Amino acid sequence: MYGVIRLMHEAATCFGSGILGLGYMLINENGSRIFKYFSFSSIGAGIMYFLIQRNRKKTVNERNVILITGCDSGLGFNMALYCNLNLNMFVCAACLNTCSEGAQKLLDQCNPKRLLLVELDIRKSASILHIEKTIMNLLSSDSNLEFSYLVNNAGVMCFGEFEWQTNAIIEHQINVNLFGTMNFTRSFLHLARKYKTRIINVTSHCAIEALPGLATYAATKAALRFWSDALRVEMKKYGVDVVNFIPGSQFMNTSIVSRQKQYASEMLAAFTDEQLEFYGDYFERYNKYLSYIPNHSVQVISDSNLFNEFGNTILDYTPRAIYKCEPIKLVYLYENYSYNFLTNYFACILDIPSTTFYLNTVLSFCVIC
Repeated sequence: MYGVIRLMHEAATCFGSGILGLGYMLINENGSRIFKYFSFSSIGAGIMYFLIQRNRKKTVNERNVILITGCDSGLGFNMALYCNLNLNMFVCAACLNTCSEGAQKLLDQCNPKRLLLVELDIRKSASILHIEKTIMNLLSSDSNLEFSYLVNNAGVMCFGEFEWQTNAIIEHQINVNLFGTMNFTRSFLHLARKYKTRIINVTSHCAIEALPGLATYAATKAALRFWSDALRVEMKKYGVDVVNFIPGSQFMNTSIVSRQKQYASEMLAAFTDEQLEFYGDYFERYNKYLSYIPNHSVQVISDSNLFNEFGNTILDYTPRAIYKCEPIKLVYLYENYSYNFLTNYFACILDIPSTTFYLNTVLSFCVIC
């Protein structure tokens, strides 16, 4: 009887004082052996369960429907190919224009029995409503289909210092990257609750470490990241997982800067006389440098690390909150520990526009997106 009372007393002590109390009871020489054996066994079992669950994978097939936005080019195009051809899933590819080069290549290269092209302008409520009805009709037409995944990939970006960017350019990035994604997701939450859909939000390393020249883009991605965190907690009780996916350095493989020349013209046209005189040569060199970036409208990305990590966001039975593809770890180490000091130092002692631009642009190209 005394042993039972002592065991209950020790358990109550641990419950009341948390992990510190547990640690004390385990190292206390006068502690009950039964309690210690039970505690160590429980901890070991918990660790084993965690490892098993973390490595456990789901199986997907043509019954699993995945809806991906921004499939005209770049990452969205490649995600659609990967899910259709490699994972044999039913892909609903949302494109801004279903007659675009990327959309037509998806029709040519994907299994047509597992592909549905849908047109989506994520800024327009009517377009979102049309996609919602289309998906609902698809699911009701075949009871074997399950709405398993929603991938929010659509996004836009403009290079340029914050002072240069017009209200229209800023609002466009906010409306697509943030408001559009939020409104689109909200329209599908009733289906997500019904089918236990996993929501995968594509953000950026800019959401963790903002880069100069991308102030607005970084702000939208950071907002998207924290919205994802809150949404994950809200939806977990309904069996819906929300995942944050950072694809890493895919800047040179996409068409995300395809409108940079147009943006540059708009920014230059909006300059005041004072800004034109102050930034003129710098602005010209800035955009000349950007003009050398290749514009791949539609290109197959051959990055195994990227698709292994993206595949984990889909196949992990118990998904992590965030998945990151980090091919250039030294850049992130440098950025985290010396980035602010070095850029601020060079900006103060040297020619501010040219030095900070070239230093930051090199870093930006390494870690963007």
